[in-house]
Amino acid sequence: MRTLSPSVITPEGFIDVFPTLQIADGELPKVFAAGDIANTRNQKAAKQGVQEGYVVAYNIMQLASGNNKLQAYKKMRREIHMSLGLVSAH
Repeated sequence: MRTLSPSVITPEGFIDVFPTLQIADGELPKVFAAGDIANTRNQKAAKQGVQEGYVVAYNIMQLASGNNKLQAYKKMRREIHMSLGLVSAH
């Protein structure tokens, strides 16, 4: 990313993204970032990363089919999940 689009890298080392998880560089609409590296409002956790991955996959499929109606990621609430034994209670 440092050679492709250095302006999207934050001082903390994250990649700035649009709500569609495209990198925040209008010249590169087919480049996405998700998960821990993406500078989203989401917590850096597996559940959020998986959800962002779904958004990226959907948006890539939309672009590949010629449709520009892209989905935005949703801010998820912060959670901590702990195992309290062999059986999980929800």
